[in-house]
Amino acid sequence: MDPAMVGQVDWALLGGQASLGALLGYAVGFTAKKAIKVGLVLLAIFLVAGVALEQMGFLVVNWGLIEEAYRGSVQQVGGLGGFLRDWADRFASFIPVGAGFGVGFLLGLRKG
Repeated sequence: MDPAMVGQVDWALLGGQASLGALLGYAVGFTAKKAIKVGLVLLAIFLVAGVALEQMGFLVVNWGLIEEAYRGSVQQVGGLGGFLRDWADRFASFIPVGAGFGVGFLLGLRKG
């Protein structure tokens, strides 16, 4: 490697990585928000149907078992904080792409 190039930054490469990250982040954020909306509507429909079937006596739900399974899964992965720390650690090695992705993701969530 040329000693004169050690302190130099390739701005074209850095800009390309950041803009690619922003574009991908926007697409993922936009799609994620739409998918979350659809998922929440479906979840609400299933919950209302489940409660209605339970009230009519067609279905018996063991809520204690469901709560126990939820608590076990959340404690196992460290909750939302553990998930976010893991996600941030993975993107730390890709700072230009990660920063652009983060900005694009937030814009996509806002627009979607």
